[in-house]
Amino acid sequence: MDKNEVDYILRYSSHLMTLEEKKAWRHYSTLFKQDKENVSEFSHSRREMLLRNNWITDDPEILILLKEGIEVFRENTAKRILSDNGNEIVFNYCPKCGKLTRTPKSKQCRFCFHDWHQ
Repeated sequence: MDKNEVDYILRYSSHLMTLEEKKAWRHYSTLFKQDKENVSEFSHSRREMLLRNNWITDDPEILILLKEGIEVFRENTAKRILSDNGNEIVFNYCPKCGKLTRTPKSKQCRFCFHDWHQ
């Protein structure tokens, strides 16, 4: 699965993430937005507030999903979504060059610029 497919699945089918995957994504996103590598960089009071509001987690089962890094997590999550819900994922490919479009409803290719508006 290439990066475009991973991005496409996670952008347009994130509602198919498991609860654990959503928690891992929220944990990662919170650290990223706060420009932190890990939760130990937060003050104790900030860390407790983030834990209480479920923005970060200390659940080892959730953190193990992120152990190998965010790109591995994203690819594993996209693969799982596709294998479990493949019939719900609609890939929109350019009819001219066959590459994946930016969105499920795109009518113009970002690669060859072919336009198939009616």
